[in-house]
Amino acid sequence: MRTLKTVFGQNIKPNLNRDMKVECIRTSLDNPPLDSINHNLDEYLTIGDSFLVYGIRFAESGRYVYIYDGNHLIEAPISLFKIIHDLTPKWKIKIWENMEITFWPELFYESDFLENFAERESEERQLFSDLQLEIEERFD
Repeated sequence: MRTLKTVFGQNIKPNLNRDMKVECIRTSLDNPPLDSINHNLDEYLTIGDSFLVYGIRFAESGRYVYIYDGNHLIEAPISLFKIIHDLTPKWKIKIWENMEITFWPELFYESDFLENFAERESEERQLFSDLQLEIEERFD
């Protein structure tokens, strides 16, 4: 029998070849660090909603997950969520010059991908749609 693992301080069930999935448990942080980003997502998140995770970033300002709300790829503090399914083995880890660590699908490391996606460029939207479909199929 498999035992529970701890990721980000949370006990979780073994992956069983699924991607990471989180459930929103709060929509904002109380007393966030001054350099944290997106610490109030009241307009974007609803408690109880679940999201596939498209990346993780470890920064001095905090730990973040990348979720998709149907319109935006949102970088949100991990502490707004509980982990339903743990990490995927298909992502790449990179340590940046500023010592931040990212754990993303390879697509996110392509030049200007995240910026172009945010600007709703059609090529990046299609590439993301393909990635989203691939990840969602693993949950069926």
